Amino acid sequence: MTTDINNYVKFLVEKGNYTNENAISIINKLKAKIAELMPNDSDEAREQILNLKIRDLVMASSAEKYDAIIVAMDAVKDGNGYNRYLAVQAFKANPARAIADGIVIKADDYLKQLISAGKNPEDAKKIVDELTSEGGIIALDTTRYFDQAQTKKNNNFGKPLPLRMQREAYAIINNNIVRVFAHADTPLKCGYAFTLYGSMSKNGNLSLAKTPAAKEIEALDDHKLWDAMYNAALNSDKLAELYNLHAVKKNHIAIVKGYILNNTVTSRGDPMLFIGDEACEQGIACFPSCPEIAKDMESIGKGSEVIAIGRVSRNTGPDGAERSALILLGIIASPLSAKLMDISSQLDEILVE
Repeated sequence: MTTDINNYVKFLVEKGNYTNENAISIINKLKAKIAELMPNDSDEAREQILNLKIRDLVMASSAEKYDAIIVAMDAVKDGNGYNRYLAVQAFKANPARAIADGIVIKADDYLKQLISAGKNPEDAKKIVDELTSEGGIIALDTTRYFDQAQTKKNNNFGKPLPLRMQREAYAIINNNIVRVFAHADTPLKCGYAFTLYGSMSKNGNLSLAKTPAAKEIEALDDHKLWDAMYNAALNSDKLAELYNLHAVKKNHIAIVKGYILNNTVTSRGDPMLFIGDEACEQGIACFPSCPEIAKDMESIGKGSEVIAIGRVSRNTGPDGAERSALILLGIIASPLSAKLMDISSQLDEILVE
């Protein structure tokens, strides 16, 4: 790998609080280990993993500790997915311009580049297949610098956007509901207290460090979990009235309170809930974002009081009117209402005797 390490050294010194000597030492160790683990890979592939590990180091060195309760989780997704989508749209609008501007490269052309650089054809095809988007193209990294002052050069600029699998979650931290970005393999669980390590952005989003790793503390008692969620929801600017959910933009996050009007399944067998209240008697349809949330939805009975976090979606009803729905990332039921629903169910058994 022939990478000029000066930019990496500068990045570690300025952002990671490393001395110049320590930065040079650790970068050289990483380069040597990467060369050992990836002997037949291209310099480009090895530089991508070096770039990733350098950024992990910076995040770990600046990580702060947070006591948190995980209350919602999305499915694991590619963190570069939206940029990949924009690249595809640019190519659809003007293919020649998108290629000329370095927004995309044709998959076949990139395959030829990898093979010409000495990559094994079979391995090269696996890489290309993994990165290829709709239309047979590969999105390129168009970020030249990581900062507005243009001092932090992006060494991946002009190269394929790597897959960056991550999971979005929401946690209660200091009575605030905080958006959390975690690595795909971070073992978060809804309803559990965790010690999290990461960096909080100016927008209030928490990006977790790879190390130190998130530490599971305990599963919260149902009453403590409900109280924490109830108070944090009231304190959140994401709290929305069910009848006014149409005012929340599509794909934006909303927190809602209400009661389970109906608990059923879709034609695909996925759970579907309708959450409503006195002002929204027809209810809002809710669908799971991932298998973990599907299980939570299945465990909640009709009539239960709930607080849910979800991403707003839109669909068209049989009458042609647009309707709002929620893709649930988390749902928590009141333990009191759950108890009452259980008692009500037992009373129903007596009534039908």
